[in-house]
Amino acid sequence: MKGKLGIAVGLAAGYVLGTRAGRERYQQLTASAKRIADEPSLQRIQEELNGLFGSGGPATSGSQATSGGNGGSTTVERL
Repeated sequence: MKGKLGIAVGLAAGYVLGTRAGRERYQQLTASAKRIADEPSLQRIQEELNGLFGSGGPATSGSQATSGGNGGSTTVERL
């Protein structure tokens, strides 16, 4: 019985310490991602790409983007 209790306590402690370490690492990653996204050079490149390729919206019209349950006839129509 002592062995099972020791394993349970060990698992609980590992879980708590692991989630804390995971949360800290997640916060580090999000902070560095925000810092990179705020770089002026990256924002300039993003604006240039948006100018070249549009705003990143859907490339198809609304009638082709929806699947109205017509059995795939939009694929044949596009060909």
